[in-house]
Amino acid sequence: SYSCKNLKITPIFLGVNNNRTKDLKKMDSRKKLKIDLNDKILLYGSFNLDAKHKGGEIIYSILEILSKKIKYSDKVKLITFGRKNNFKINIKNIEWIHLGVINDDYKLNLLYRSADLLLSPSIGCNGPHIVVEAICNNLPVVCFDQGVAIDAIINDINGFKVKCFDKKLFANKIYDSLFKIKFDFNNNQNINIKKSFSSINEANKIIDISKNDLNKRT
Repeated sequence: SYSCKNLKITPIFLGVNNNRTKDLKKMDSRKKLKIDLNDKILLYGSFNLDAKHKGGEIIYSILEILSKKIKYSDKVKLITFGRKNNFKINIKNIEWIHLGVINDDYKLNLLYRSADLLLSPSIGCNGPHIVVEAICNNLPVVCFDQGVAIDAIINDINGFKVKCFDKKLFANKIYDSLFKIKFDFNNNQNINIKKSFSSINEANKIIDISKNDLNKRT
């Protein structure tokens, strides 16, 4: 959501659902969802998967580039959720599993905790909110350098921000995140980022902005 302040837009990352961000072990989450522990799981979710501003039109090209870098034995799987519409993936070396629309917070929590990487190829939206939820679940993200990613993602720390429309670099960073980089969500930078998205911190942001607005009007 947003707060208007002197005709400027101030982002407030309000609404991270605590029921979607409970601390669950990956092993336990995968057992509940019947996901093999050896699989490399890519997660991509959106209200409409094929929406242009969410990157639905370019994710296929990104995954095609990625498929040339991986082997079938790497067991890379893409799990998607949301309205499929015209979205379809049929790429060598990457198995696609679509779960449809998910309204259950606990199941979303399990998905976040089961995955190895969230893909967020959004190219024209101020969110997506899913980036913040992923970080709160210790799930690294590869995304374009816009929206909430500007504040939430730090390269090599909790994922990668890629210059918008750079499909090759996006694919390379997916590969690096799966097979080369070990992200540490227990370091101070990640802890502070997650704290900044807590309900208390978000409420305090709204209070501070409101106070400043009132002071300037009086």
